[in-house]
Order: sequence, then C-alpha cells, then structure tokens
Amino acid sequence: MRRFCRCMALVIAGAILLGTRAYLSGADESKVTEKATAKSQKEVDRLIDCLGSKQFKDREQATHELWKRGESALPSLKEATNSPDAEVRRRAHQLVERLEPPPARSIDPQLGKSRPAAKCYL
Repeated sequence: MRRFCRCMALVIAGAILLGTRAYLSGADESKVTEKATAKSQKEVDRLIDCLGSKQFKDREQATHELWKRGESALPSLKEATNSPDAEVRRRAHQLVERLEPPPARSIDPQLGKSRPAAKCYL
C-alpha cells in the first residue's frame, strides 16, 4: 500500500509540474506571437516603401509579396493609398481592390427596384 501511495504521489507531482509548465509555455507563445506580428508589420511597411522603388523589378516583387500576404496587409495598404508618391498610391490602390471582397449583392434582381403599393379591390 505504501508503494502505491508513493507512486501516486509521484504521478500527481509530475502532473502538477507539467500543468504549470504548459501554462507558462502558453504565456510564452503570446509573447512570441506579439513579436512575430510586430516583425510582420515592419516587413509590410518595408514592402510598401518598395512599391515606390526606382527599380521596376523591386516594385513588382514588393507588389507580389504584398499580394501573397493577403488581408493581413490590407490596413497598411489602405493607408498607402494616401501616399505622396504616385506609384505607391497606384499600386496600393490596385492591391486594395484585388484584396477586398466585393460587396454582397442580392440574388433577387427585383429587390433593388421599387414595388407598387398593394391595391385594394372591393
């Protein structure tokens, strides 16, 4: 019986230690995620700056990379549409149009039209 109690005590202690470690690693992941997000935002900003590069190849590569990032780059691209550089504005505007989902349309084409009032017949 004593041997069983010792084994159970070890199992419980191990479970407590593993549970605590899992909690700490979860906290570490949030810090890593924040750092990755900040790094990703810096990279998006750098790519937006490259949209106005003097080299065509650099502008095309930055456009392609921003397209691959998708909706995560959309807020920065919307800001870039107000850039003083015309090339940055043009490319950012094109990317925003390509990345934003189109507005939802009704399936019924008649919904947009006005309907006549109901008539009352005697």
